[in-house]
Amino acid sequence: MRGGARWERWVGLGLFVLAVAAFLPALGNGFIWDDDQHVTKNAALRSVEGLWRIWFVPGATPQYYPLAFTVFWVEYHVWGLWAGGYHAVNLAIHGLNVVVLWRVLRRIGVEERVAILGAALWGIHPVQVETVDWVMELKNVLSTFLYLWSGRLLLRMWGFRAPGRHFAPWIAGRGTMYAAATGLFVLALLSKSVTASLPAAFLVVLWWRRGRITWRDVGWMAPLLVIGGASGMWTTHMEHTYVGAHGAAWALQPAQRVLVAGRAAAFYAGKLAWPWRLTFFYPRWVVDASVWWQWLYPAGVLAGAGALVVLHKRIGRGPAAGVLYFLGTLVPALGFVSVYPFRYSFVADHFQYLACAGLLVMGAWAIGRLRGKALAAAAGVVVAVLGARSFVRCYAFRDGFTLYKDVVAKDPRSWVGRSLLAGQLEKRNEPKAAQAEYAAATQLAPDVVENFEGIAHTNLTMGHAQEAERQLEPLLRRKDLTPVRQGAILNELGGVEEALDDEEAAEARYRESVATDPRHSYPPRYNLAVILMRRHDYAGAEEQLRAALELVPENADGNFALAQCLWEEGKRAQALPYLERAAGLNPNSAKMQQALVQARAMLGR
Repeated sequence: MRGGARWERWVGLGLFVLAVAAFLPALGNGFIWDDDQHVTKNAALRSVEGLWRIWFVPGATPQYYPLAFTVFWVEYHVWGLWAGGYHAVNLAIHGLNVVVLWRVLRRIGVEERVAILGAALWGIHPVQVETVDWVMELKNVLSTFLYLWSGRLLLRMWGFRAPGRHFAPWIAGRGTMYAAATGLFVLALLSKSVTASLPAAFLVVLWWRRGRITWRDVGWMAPLLVIGGASGMWTTHMEHTYVGAHGAAWALQPAQRVLVAGRAAAFYAGKLAWPWRLTFFYPRWVVDASVWWQWLYPAGVLAGAGALVVLHKRIGRGPAAGVLYFLGTLVPALGFVSVYPFRYSFVADHFQYLACAGLLVMGAWAIGRLRGKALAAAAGVVVAVLGARSFVRCYAFRDGFTLYKDVVAKDPRSWVGRSLLAGQLEKRNEPKAAQAEYAAATQLAPDVVENFEGIAHTNLTMGHAQEAERQLEPLLRRKDLTPVRQGAILNELGGVEEALDDEEAAEARYRESVATDPRHSYPPRYNLAVILMRRHDYAGAEEQLRAALELVPENADGNFALAQCLWEEGKRAQALPYLERAAGLNPNSAKMQQALVQARAMLGR
């Protein structure tokens, strides 16, 4: 019977299958961009100690989203570095999100056909490919799942009823539901803090349904608003302190931030209406408060939203509520606070994963005004076109090389696209081609030091160590160098000196790198230890390796090297735990596994 439990199950299954089908090519894709920091090279995923650090040591992971990284930890211990497993989890959670969104829309009173079509549009829209097809964005899909379930509990607590089945019988009482909703909200924040908008979004829903918001409503939401605000401030601190979102690229004046916000909101709405030429890195706008036409973006956005609110008695509160939800959920990504990706662009498709539901449901409402065959035809065409676009878009995420080629093809002036493409060419053992891309990137962004480092590194790879040295030395005289970059250049120069057979000069470079940037000194300390071990200075090497492992405890090579030092010093019993850890962290290393077997045999273990 339509509207009954059987109908609901079929609709839910249909939405799930539709969403999964639209992104099915993702299952054959690999890792991209900073998936290495989050998964493939994330030492915190390798051990129980790493799991502890995920929760209790800020900076142990690229961002403090411990629930998301705990899921990564579990995934790593289930299927290692098989990319298909990670993609399958992202895709499955996204499919569930589509189903839960449909149920939330029904519960708040959206008519059935609009709720189904709105959830479908949200689930298959091409702007969602970046979230679903990017392993790192487990943060997005997981936090949204928890956000939606928290919202469902709040809706039931407020007495919202929708046709069909309700929650499980054990959820009884307003206090119990509020506590459960709060717990899910906290878990959502521990996955990604963009979900801090939930209490504000809930107040928008109350206004849409009842035409008013009472102080009692605000009082119930106040604790959630405080929790969400605290989470947002913590994330801002982490972005600035640990991720590196500070410096000239993020130094925007208040007027510039308003311009970014207005243009970004208009940009996102435009991509929803016309999802053409989607790319991983959009061009970064030049923001100038003295240019009059740039003010048209924030003025237009405010005027449009304001008009919908003013006219709500004539046209209904739905359009205003959809736009307010869209804009409010986007606030963390609109430029009012600095996040690291702003170095490359002020916009990214994955930033609107959760927010775009507001406008897409409005689009479904507009299509839902049609009747009969016209409705079926319009809905069918829109779903088919969007689904096909998403399916094709997934292939751009096949691997880093394919993705960055796509970026450069759509924007030849993208310095970051060319720089990342150069890195992929280096991995493919094509240093000359990589050097050409690095050179092009330096022409487009002469202030980005990493591209000059890339040219030097390709010269070193091709055996031109002296040329690499001539290119790196002038970089140290730049006044815009951060300690991180200066330390990295000094470490690179140490490698150059080793290639030139000047071990003493290499040691001096490594020591200078350690002194310049102690917080990120694992690479130079490890390289210095290798030199000291060659000289049989095992005590000195041990000192450097212990300091390095304090920074990155779960590094297999560091633990293995320390075990070797201790073994050579005669501290064989002390060496065994480090050897066991190294072998556990890198089970595919035949050298480490063989050394562990031999050590245990010699120690009688």
